[in-house]
Amino acid sequence: MVGDFTLMSKKQPKRQEIEDKVYWITGASRGIGKHAPDGVKILPLDLSSGEDSLREAVEKAESFFPDSGVDYMIHNAAFLHPKTSILDVTEEGLKSSFKTLKATFDVNVLGTITLTRLLAPFMLKRGHGHFVVMSSAAGKTPAPGEAVYSASKYALNGYFHTLRSELCQKGIGVTVVCPGPIETSNNAGSKVPSEVCVFANSSSITTVKKDET
Repeated sequence: MVGDFTLMSKKQPKRQEIEDKVYWITGASRGIGKHAPDGVKILPLDLSSGEDSLREAVEKAESFFPDSGVDYMIHNAAFLHPKTSILDVTEEGLKSSFKTLKATFDVNVLGTITLTRLLAPFMLKRGHGHFVVMSSAAGKTPAPGEAVYSASKYALNGYFHTLRSELCQKGIGVTVVCPGPIETSNNAGSKVPSEVCVFANSSSITTVKKDET
């Protein structure tokens, strides 16, 4: 079944489906990723560092587990700049807008897609694997002040939905998750209420929670 929003599953995954699997999670040092269990192998990675650096990281990750390789690639890292408006046409505002555009797309789009393309051949060779993409509701329903971030998430959604159709017959799954706002250190400047809120539109209902630090 194709869908962006998974609210709750009544069926528990079989233990053998998740046990002894290798999970590679980007952005695991903070935000949602900080809830990764202790004892995991840490592989420093800068998604904006370019193709050569990312290729080296993929080869290193695969070498950590020569018998199995990476089973799940979880794209959790993201760049989120405080809200800005296209109406700010001052010289300082224009410079800031360009820097924000480049930084956001380098991490959220180019880095994520490049890492996927470099890892995919290993999964294809094994005949199994899974890409999980932590996208955003901003990639479905834009909000004022988030044009650049929203555009990056629309790009991710388009790419990975297409990738799913290409890989579904190859034993490789693709899951796109689009949560609503979650208050982390990345968006500390944004106004997200501490209480649980509900974001709703015609196509989805997503629970919004504060990420306690």
